[in-house]
Amino acid sequence: MSNDSKNNKNPSVDANLNSTPMPDENKTEFLDFDTCMARLRAISGESRDSKAAAYFAIPYSTYSNWFRRGRVSCGTLVQALLAHGTSLDQFFAPQQHLTYPTGLAESQALGIAEEFNGLSQVQLALKAMARIEPLLRELNLDLSESEKELLIETYLGQRNEVVSLNFALRQVAKALDHKQ
Repeated sequence: MSNDSKNNKNPSVDANLNSTPMPDENKTEFLDFDTCMARLRAISGESRDSKAAAYFAIPYSTYSNWFRRGRVSCGTLVQALLAHGTSLDQFFAPQQHLTYPTGLAESQALGIAEEFNGLSQVQLALKAMARIEPLLRELNLDLSESEKELLIETYLGQRNEVVSLNFALRQVAKALDHKQ
């Protein structure tokens, strides 16, 4: 090799031709490594990052790669959280008030109303009333048909025994409107 090429340090054209094309990585980072590990430690009760990762069955090699890069692989993290039953919205957005589907149609469109799939409207209403009637007896309430419909609608709007605050407020407002 000539002295000129050593001094100019021109890269070889071959280096560009022989490189393996890499896919563009998603530049959006939900969490940096330190924040992620702090949250995993808090949930697991472990004091060390590696033990917190092990608690969620995240392989040590994956944890090492995250540590080395300073960022986490969201796909792997989401799978580990879901397998452990940890709420994703509480993990990724603990200080935010998120909205959720408020009705049966929205839930079915998103595929999150599994327990209602395949049931007719009558079957859905009967299932809701089976849950509502004990409460009415306990409170010694005799409701009109429209008030029962409101309770059925509220029951069908739930997700995992929970309704969103927005949905609950709307239902209460409707109930108050019926009383006038």
